[in-house]
Amino acid sequence: MKFRYSPVALAVLAAVGSVTVTPATAQQAQPQALERVTITGSNIRRTDQETVAPVEIITREAIERTGSQTVADVLTKIPQTGSGQFNETANSFSPGTTSVSLRSLGQKATLVLLNGRRVAGYGFAQNISDTFVDLSQIPTAAVDRIEILLDGASAIYGSDAIAGVVNVILRRDYQGIDLAANVGFYQGKNDYRATITGGYGDLGKQKFNVMGVLDYYKRDGLTMADTDFGATRDFRSEQGGRNFQSATAGGTWSQGNNRRAYAECPNPTNYQGLAALGLIAVNQINAPLGTGQNLPGNTWCPIDFASVFQVMPDQEKIAFLGRGTYEFSATTQAYGELGYTNNKTDYIFQQIPISTTRYTPVGGNLSASPFSVRFAPGAGGNPLGNGAAFNSVYKELGPRTSENTADAFRILAGVKYSSWGWDFDSAAWYSQSKASQDSYVGLTNGMIAALGIPSTLQPPTPVTTNSPYNFNQPSLTQGLASIMAGTVTRESKSSLTAVDTKGTTELNWMLPGGPVGLALGAEWREEKINDNPDPQTLAGNVLGQGSVKVNGSRTTFAMYGELGMPLLKNLEAQLALRYDHYSDFGDAATPKIGVKWKPTNEWLLRANWGRGFKAPSLPEITPSSAYFFTQLNDPNAPGGAAFIQTAGSINSNPNLQAEESRSFTAGVVFEPNASFSAGVNYYDINWTNQVAFPNFQQVINDNNPNNVLRDPAGNVYLVIGQYLNLSKVTTNGVDMDARYKWNTSYGRMSANIQATYIDSYKIDGVEMAGSNFAWVSSNISAIPRWKGQMWFDWTQGPWVAQLTVNYTGSYWRSYGYDEEFGSNPTYFVPGAASGIPQTGQLDKKSPSYTTLDLYAKYSISPNFNVFGSIANLLDKEPLFDPSFSTTYFYDRNMYDIRGRIFRIGANYKF
Repeated sequence: MKFRYSPVALAVLAAVGSVTVTPATAQQAQPQALERVTITGSNIRRTDQETVAPVEIITREAIERTGSQTVADVLTKIPQTGSGQFNETANSFSPGTTSVSLRSLGQKATLVLLNGRRVAGYGFAQNISDTFVDLSQIPTAAVDRIEILLDGASAIYGSDAIAGVVNVILRRDYQGIDLAANVGFYQGKNDYRATITGGYGDLGKQKFNVMGVLDYYKRDGLTMADTDFGATRDFRSEQGGRNFQSATAGGTWSQGNNRRAYAECPNPTNYQGLAALGLIAVNQINAPLGTGQNLPGNTWCPIDFASVFQVMPDQEKIAFLGRGTYEFSATTQAYGELGYTNNKTDYIFQQIPISTTRYTPVGGNLSASPFSVRFAPGAGGNPLGNGAAFNSVYKELGPRTSENTADAFRILAGVKYSSWGWDFDSAAWYSQSKASQDSYVGLTNGMIAALGIPSTLQPPTPVTTNSPYNFNQPSLTQGLASIMAGTVTRESKSSLTAVDTKGTTELNWMLPGGPVGLALGAEWREEKINDNPDPQTLAGNVLGQGSVKVNGSRTTFAMYGELGMPLLKNLEAQLALRYDHYSDFGDAATPKIGVKWKPTNEWLLRANWGRGFKAPSLPEITPSSAYFFTQLNDPNAPGGAAFIQTAGSINSNPNLQAEESRSFTAGVVFEPNASFSAGVNYYDINWTNQVAFPNFQQVINDNNPNNVLRDPAGNVYLVIGQYLNLSKVTTNGVDMDARYKWNTSYGRMSANIQATYIDSYKIDGVEMAGSNFAWVSSNISAIPRWKGQMWFDWTQGPWVAQLTVNYTGSYWRSYGYDEEFGSNPTYFVPGAASGIPQTGQLDKKSPSYTTLDLYAKYSISPNFNVFGSIANLLDKEPLFDPSFSTTYFYDRNMYDIRGRIFRIGANYKF
């Protein structure tokens, strides 16, 4: 992958202009007549591709050489991205989506643009409140390049650009037809892609061009059981591992110490069999016969849920992106863009549990209570005595499912024109994201009827004497399944309507280095989001599932200006100022200053300072509410302090203020000749006033009657929190890169390396760099200090090959053992009296992780190419880490569980 900083950004000029150019290096004696272009991070058109701010460019060729099928896959591997980004395998609030997180500050701190302009956020907010752009809607076949601004950019682009900007530039004109297809192979599954690109019209001769890209993609889903890593939940072979299968959830009756597997259990086992599986507590393994649960006749029905824990959904996506351009004259050009993506993802989850939770409407809110049942002798097939429990899931109902459909639409019309010495670009556009989620769930009313229990709230747990459903032989009562479970639908629509205009010119103000460049612009936007749960959810007829409801809108008006000041021939300054007015929270003014100095032709130094802001998201500041289940310690419970399970609610706050940031970057680039360059860039970001919801344990401790709602008996039924400006994150680190290219008798070769070192990452003053401690406090994955890539290219005649090394550094786990840190006695420490057997200590430090990718292409003719790639060449499995998840046992934001991925493909142009 040729991920390069702008000193070597040849592809930018080749793609944007119609002339062939070469970079301005130390060895060139003759200046070239270069076309002026706009690069991410500045609104001023320029010929010098080395901008004041650090910009990384991923070319179309580089994307192809990764073998990646999505834009997100490309971005995930670069060193500057990290914790806080989500993919289809690692999210629940916005299923089927992908996002990007620069500097590990999360998706909400990274502004994603399409051709330099904003896109509507996805219909379902991630983490309840984080609005973001779903990268899944952008097919890689339509991408010309990706420009990544590694600097805060609110002074240029407005809200959200705290960590930087990812600007996806689409192909702008094309002539001819290009057919491409590829297929991938992983874990016995496949994915498929077919693309057709077509275009007609020569801008130079015919004054117009229309083009379009139609892309189809289909991928088979994976469960844990489909993978080598998670084929079983028995991880006793791993250091610090246990058997995470369930001893009882396959279907086990219990009363006191009596246990009995249900009559249709496929694999009943006795006490000794359960002990051999490692599912008997350490202090009970050697219990004498007739004591404890080691009773004659006791049997269990264990189950391995690996087959219903999905790590990658089935996906089918079709996308179209089109663009038309008409040149009225040498100074006026009109253009239009049209995009549509339909993305379907299907998930499966663990079956509906028998013991779960339910919501009940109370005074306009939802309260939570347990939902369970006990059985009288014979009731529901109970083979034990009165009050027996049945530990299981409803296997006969099938797994829970979630069918997600996302439709993204975007239309834009614009005109570029030159007049009075100014170059203008004006456009109006509309962008929307529709999302729907059809979930197969347990229905409260149907379950009550099937269990033969009253509809009154629990506790106490009711004892059924006449359950129509036979739990001991469920095959006898299959007819009840239709009332016990059903499908509920959540629907949302997010939209963005916008108009903007910007102009750039060179002033008559001459400085020693040349004329001053000026850019001015204005923008108006209207954002809307309407997210509605199924009426059955709001009525309390859905078991074990929370809800989100948002209905908000706002308008924004912005004005901005920028000066490019060539103070000397080798010294340039950038000054920028932007003013934004939001109809909900108010105003924000953000300045920026940058400087670039070339003391010699070989050396370049730059520094940038700026302020930034992030407007509260619509779920945070406009009418919204989210309900969820939570367990808390109630110090004021009627019978004294007690742990309770109750409902929690997070509500919007119209009095929120904008989140604010201060960023600083400083770097140096050394390029002694056209063959070698190296660079180092330091960054420092201070992000304050972050919006978050309060600690709900503190809310219940404070016992404010407005936030802690109790029934007449004093029992809590709802704890309410409101979004507040609470948190602070600071981070700093260093980006490093180097490249070297040379010619040999065996072909052209190049070696490239990029790495990022995170020196500090603090959340509210607590250091998180080099650990996954933030997972516990902020629901983001590990933040290794080191992340890097190295790649080697070779080109000889019709052959192209590339070997890529991907490296992720080690980090400290939130649990485990180390001589320096000691162990956390609450988790993953073997030998605890109440714990099940464990294979040694879980190491406190997770080791580093390295994978290799290989790519090769052969040109059979100028118009016909074939290629093959192997991602994760050595088939390295994810690192076992139950401290991150005891469902999947690895960090799904960091690792690809598919292991080695083979891919073959071809494309033909005519």
